[in-house]
Amino acid sequence: ALDALAARYAFLSGVAFYEAVSRHLVDALELDRVFIGELSRDGLGIEVRAGWGEGGPIQPFAYALADSPCDGTIGKGACLYPREVWRRFPRDRALVEARIEGYVGTPLVGRDGRPLGLIVGLTRHPLEDEAAVRTLLDIFDDRVAAELQRERAEAVLNRRIAFERLVARISSELILARPEDLDTHLARALE
Repeated sequence: ALDALAARYAFLSGVAFYEAVSRHLVDALELDRVFIGELSRDGLGIEVRAGWGEGGPIQPFAYALADSPCDGTIGKGACLYPREVWRRFPRDRALVEARIEGYVGTPLVGRDGRPLGLIVGLTRHPLEDEAAVRTLLDIFDDRVAAELQRERAEAVLNRRIAFERLVARISSELILARPEDLDTHLARALE
């Protein structure tokens, strides 16, 4: 069964992968929504990359960790509130307004042990089978963390390639320039 599950997602990456995993978790655990978020650069918030809920993909959004159940998940371990999570976190307006009963969050951790983000599941009814919820999230957390790291590495590589192209263009302009035309050639290279 796990091999079939792994094969289903083997060729997906990025948002398509995150949506597929989220949809699977929504369906398998009877949750209202699941999303995958990345820790913000300042470490004070989550930038949701993708998810599934209400019958379709969840659009990216960002939120602060403070006063949310997610604050107890990042860097601390899986967190599960089977019922009345909206009462426990009255300052989390999104939970209160949606009357979210059940919350589960599991951290996404990099190879270096640093927190990358989290997977969150929300439901308007109490979570009954806590063990099944934790087990299924555990199946996906390492693969989702690896995908976040792959995307970060790809972004670094793309920035490096763009920088090298800029340096090559500037160099070729300056090599051909006469000293009195340097300003003109430099301006052209930077366009």
